[in-house]
Amino acid sequence: MYRLGKLAGAAVVAMAIIWSGAASVSAEDAVEVGVLLPLSGANASAGAKALHGVDAALAEVNAFGGVLGGRELKLIVEDTESKPQAGIEAVRKLVDVNDVPLVLGAISSAVTIPTGKYTVSKGKNQITIAATSEAQREIGDGLFTMLATNSVLGRGLAEFVAEDATPQRVALFYMNDPFGVGMARATGDALKAQNIEIAADLAYEPAKTDYRAELQRLAQSNPDAIVAVSFGETARVIFKQAYELGLMDKVRGKWYQPYIANPAGRCIPEVCEGIKGIDIAAEPGPRYDSVLAKIAESAGEDVQLDWFTSVGYDVVWVAALAINLANSTDPSKIRVAIPKAMEIYRGITKSDFSVDADGVQVSQRFGRRIYEDGALVDYLVE
Repeated sequence: MYRLGKLAGAAVVAMAIIWSGAASVSAEDAVEVGVLLPLSGANASAGAKALHGVDAALAEVNAFGGVLGGRELKLIVEDTESKPQAGIEAVRKLVDVNDVPLVLGAISSAVTIPTGKYTVSKGKNQITIAATSEAQREIGDGLFTMLATNSVLGRGLAEFVAEDATPQRVALFYMNDPFGVGMARATGDALKAQNIEIAADLAYEPAKTDYRAELQRLAQSNPDAIVAVSFGETARVIFKQAYELGLMDKVRGKWYQPYIANPAGRCIPEVCEGIKGIDIAAEPGPRYDSVLAKIAESAGEDVQLDWFTSVGYDVVWVAALAINLANSTDPSKIRVAIPKAMEIYRGITKSDFSVDADGVQVSQRFGRRIYEDGALVDYLVE
């Protein structure tokens, strides 16, 4: 049997499950949960960061007795390759072959939406790790998110742009996928609500090698500031070509990005100097510091850890708590338990993971950052 309580120690302070009499877990009847992560492709860096958190939480859960009275929690990790089709193939294996009651992931709305639809259509559950498209609301009962959607992120970015640049005209430049389009709509609507004109609204196809034509159209709109949505190698190409065309210098200090840590990771310092943006900000505190320090100690000095790591950690604890609240591996019972688990869990990314009627996070904490001297640093609007 189990009871709910608080684990307190040097490394962990979290709402969790404490077992009475279960000193070790049994692997003979392990409870399997699926995990979808981009371990290759454009989002491989984010996937690797998240996996560090996933592995750390799994070790803690099993060290504290596992789930359902001493059964080992086992995670089956599949690579989405950062592609929707590969993600579908991976989730079909998890749902149809492994018959897991719950899937954790994926990263990016483009992969999360089709995989979530498949999982829910089969009567199973999915908790997304890093996806913000409003389209998640339409998937149905059984999908839950660890992040707030584009409407929250877009408002946060628009407020930053308005306060920092005080622009009259802002150009939107975004990738033509669910996240890019949704992010542009949310940010544009929030800017217009502040009586800021949208000078240009340009979508581009990701993974190209030449964006000069699109960037020239962007420059011709003569914006006071630019909000761009780009990731990975595509972001690097766009930054470099915008710099070569003189566009970066024209709007130096007034180029803004959501989730800036991702595109900034591919920056050439002189090209990206002064780029600003927002990113998920974990709530500071000793538990966050302790968990990430333990991961860094285990993984090595050069390991890269950020909010992807903390969300990966938190989603595993939410899953374990939901399974124990359900006292079952039945998908329908776990589905009922997930919102309660999110309500009572106190994570390292944030202290409140409560979801609304659609299973979507109701709040999100963001940090404002700027790329200076080859690194991202915190930024305060003067």
